[in-house]
Amino acid sequence: MNFSTVLAVLSALVVSVVPQAASESASPSIILTNDNFAQDVSEGTWFIKFYSPKCGYSKKLAPIWTELTNQVSQTASSKGVSFGEVDCLQNGETCDSNQVDGYPTLFLYINGKKIEEYPGANNYDDLLQYVNKLY
Repeated sequence: MNFSTVLAVLSALVVSVVPQAASESASPSIILTNDNFAQDVSEGTWFIKFYSPKCGYSKKLAPIWTELTNQVSQTASSKGVSFGEVDCLQNGETCDSNQVDGYPTLFLYINGKKIEEYPGANNYDDLLQYVNKLY
């Protein structure tokens, strides 16, 4: 087998694997930034994760958050509940103005007003129970 054949086979494998991997890790959680936070959160109910990609606790919550939002997003969306996340390293202004003092921090907003900080443990079952009470 020559080099160009091997390269073609490897390219085909990469193309067939990458879309699947990307869709598995995708989350219906909306990426919120300094530019879109106020506008997006101004209407409806939002459960928002503020995190740092360098924080071990944020890294531990990431797959749980993705699983949760994938599981409940359709029902939540039909009931007016949205999920968002803010990378505080990239969007420090938003995190500062929302009094985020540790990572991860989860806040509930209704029509742009911060209602409460999530009071439970950062595990799937507790998060699911909290979200189910929102609708």
